[in-house]
Amino acid sequence: MFLSFEDLPNAPIDLILNGLDAANNSDSVLFAKPWYRQVVQYCSRLQATVIGVDPPLDGGAIECKYSLVPLLPLLTMSTKNVGRLYLCDLAFGQQVFQHLQIRYSSPFGAKSFVALHDN
Repeated sequence: MFLSFEDLPNAPIDLILNGLDAANNSDSVLFAKPWYRQVVQYCSRLQATVIGVDPPLDGGAIECKYSLVPLLPLLTMSTKNVGRLYLCDLAFGQQVFQHLQIRYSSPFGAKSFVALHDN
């Protein structure tokens, strides 16, 4: 766990999971915070692969190579900084859908994700 920006490693990093730019956070609210601006600069300086988890509609400030979404994205979702989109299986059991009286047929098959991008 990192308690301050100075604790973050300067060594090369292979992968960053970005949950800061999540759908429930507003870019303007986060960007007003100095620590968030430092994290954005840190991520862009590292040139590591960044995977966004449930990115906001405006795409967020951290550039992602890939993004994972739990639901089909809205048509109004920005393509800025989200990279290639993948729909993820949240693995709700069939009994959840039966309880809600929803007929559900999984689009995932044996996979846990579906690509939402061309190529």
